[in-house]
Amino acid sequence: MTPQVFRSFGFSPAMHAVIAGEFEAPMRGYQRVTPESLYPYPPALLPFWDNDNPSMLGVWQRRFIDRPPTIVSFHLELPFAYEEARNERQFLLTRAFQYVEARGITPELRQFLDAYPLAPDDLLLEAVRQHGDSPQGLRLFSSERDTLPMEVMQAGDTYTGFHPVSSKRLDGVYLQHPPGLICGFEFDPDTSDPALASSMPWLDPDSDIPDLFRQLLAQGRYAEAWMTLNSPGLGSPGWDDASLADGLRQMGSLLRDPEFDVVVAGWLHHHP
Repeated sequence: MTPQVFRSFGFSPAMHAVIAGEFEAPMRGYQRVTPESLYPYPPALLPFWDNDNPSMLGVWQRRFIDRPPTIVSFHLELPFAYEEARNERQFLLTRAFQYVEARGITPELRQFLDAYPLAPDDLLLEAVRQHGDSPQGLRLFSSERDTLPMEVMQAGDTYTGFHPVSSKRLDGVYLQHPPGLICGFEFDPDTSDPALASSMPWLDPDSDIPDLFRQLLAQGRYAEAWMTLNSPGLGSPGWDDASLADGLRQMGSLLRDPEFDVVVAGWLHHHP
């Protein structure tokens, strides 16, 4: 994650400090991604950390469509992106819960919270007292109650975000947010919906995904091409590392966007 990429997401210095390891927050078995972490994650993911589950934690990029990025755990064996935090504040608060649960309010944490205010000590301690290091502690924060992420959803909760996980809500609500596109890795692999596949052929298990990508790219339909590039192709030919790398290069050469070039270079660095 280069400073240029951080700027493109509007991340604060606090977020940068945590992800870069300048402030060591306990991460439940996660470790920072290194050049040796050659997992086949999709281009939509910009990973921060990984673990042996295997899964990776990072930012999910919704490029070319009007939806904000979100922070997800990407489960590599399914494969499937699950929303952990809808914004930077939620992500940092859950890191603070884990830190306080493990170490308490230390001078290091106090220094961090003085520089990047998140919450008063008594509220952090109460969240940990009630919920341990669980992200359920977000429920105690009035600023987050109406924007809870998937990770915190319980029976009876209403999800108001943009992450279309079918196991939580297959009601078409996300399609009301133009242009109403989702990619295969955002879609619960245990659930199929022919209506969605008819309007988004990259969700159709019988689609030739790389061929569909080439067609969409040639037509300048970049949002749909990006969705296709981040869909697994469950039936006939899907992506392998070589064809995915070629597709990314093609998209980058057509867009001529310095920010997207960073995404391409970062993915190719991990998938030579």
